[in-house]
Amino acid sequence: AGLVPGTEVIKINGLSVRDHLDTLPARGFVGTEERGVAVALAVAFAFPIGEKVDLEFKRPGDTVAARATLT
Repeated sequence: AGLVPGTEVIKINGLSVRDHLDTLPARGFVGTEERGVAVALAVAFAFPIGEKVDLEFKRPGDTVAARATLT
């Protein structure tokens, strides 16, 4: 998909990253809100093998967002 270091993921399956994180199962007590986001980000891209994932992202230096479907 052309993801490189510094790529900003804008949407995952049509949801903002924050909204996507809110759809993930609760991970129990994680402490602060910042720690909760860090824990959620650790599994944000853990999709079942073969599941299609639509991403909207912006590479460093690009002026427009790109889209890709990962499988």
